[in-house]
Amino acid sequence: MYESRDGESITDSPYAIFKYMLNHKDFKQYKHIWSVQDFNTLSDVIDKYKNYPNVKFVQRNSKKYLKYLITSEYLINNSTFQSFFIPKANQKYINTWHGTPLKNMGFDIPGDPSHSQNVLRNFLSTDYILSPNSHTTKIFTTSYKLEGLYEGTIIEEGYPRIDLTLNTNPESFTKYLRDLNVIVEKGKKNILYAPTWKGTSVSRVENNILQIIADIKYLKKKSWKQI
Repeated sequence: MYESRDGESITDSPYAIFKYMLNHKDFKQYKHIWSVQDFNTLSDVIDKYKNYPNVKFVQRNSKKYLKYLITSEYLINNSTFQSFFIPKANQKYINTWHGTPLKNMGFDIPGDPSHSQNVLRNFLSTDYILSPNSHTTKIFTTSYKLEGLYEGTIIEEGYPRIDLTLNTNPESFTKYLRDLNVIVEKGKKNILYAPTWKGTSVSRVENNILQIIADIKYLKKKSWKQI
């Protein structure tokens, strides 16, 4: 069972793991369950897999969601499961997290430390936490005070989402972008501008659209040498 950002997206490392397993002969017998908050918002992704008999999408917090949450053998999340859920002894919980933290996290955040209690509870419930680098591992162990408490394993080997990026066929992805009416010119360098998300909903990119437009206008005014 996969959940990305409280069911608001089907992306990131959970999606990379799902895509790899779905297309690998060694995992053909697996059934894949996705937690979804809003089916309309994620319809484009869901439609890609509607004809796969071993892929299901369930409404987050529905009875089916709860059923799969307590019966799935593997749980994969890039954030946190809700505070009412604790994995059973026969379940394996893998937390992929969602980036390299370059800001205060956990108990380093000024103010009430209880704001981090569900993140800490989730970390302590995992069997494996994925870390992309030593800095992130240190954040997990010190900022969330896992050292001496955590009985699972932190795997410092990078993120599946980066593997997916590096192993994606450029030609097929270029075609996908063109199908979305994105202008991609052959023989011309393309720069991907991907700022960290700062909106109010990860499934609604327009939350942050004015800031992104302002940034692009600023870049257009500057020469690359100045940048």
